[in-house]
Amino acid sequence: MFGIDYLSRQARKWVRARERRSLEATMFDLPLGLQKDIGWPAPGSPRSDRELVRKHRSPHIW
Repeated sequence: MFGIDYLSRQARKWVRARERRSLEATMFDLPLGLQKDIGWPAPGSPRSDRELVRKHRSPHIW
């Protein structure tokens, strides 16, 4: 078809990105001790810095 495959792929990517941002916001709202207990990267750790850089490079729709 004419572009339906492309549009559906983009819609799925948008939904996944929105869900990821929602989860990240929820995780960062937890107390630091709880974040540490579940293995979430601490602010300032190399892993969280990489995620932050990647997040700022990705285009935001909203």
